[in-house]
Amino acid sequence: MSNTAPLAGDLFKELRFAEQIILTMLKHMNTAQRRAAQVELDEAGISGEGMTRYHERRAVLHRAITATAPQPQTAEQSKGRASF
Repeated sequence: MSNTAPLAGDLFKELRFAEQIILTMLKHMNTAQRRAAQVELDEAGISGEGMTRYHERRAVLHRAITATAPQPQTAEQSKGRASF
């Protein structure tokens, strides 16, 4: 296992937590609060497609899940292996 694997796992975990925190906070914010947050994020240059960067975050989460999913073996990889 490489030295970056634990870091990547921690980053992925934190991104998933951030996703849940953002979505939960949005449920409890009124329109004026959301608007104020949007202005502040726009001024900071980090809004992206929307104030929560939902699509950008979802794309990264999808890539991380895909990259860490077990890959099926090819016929060549499974040649010569005993099946139990």
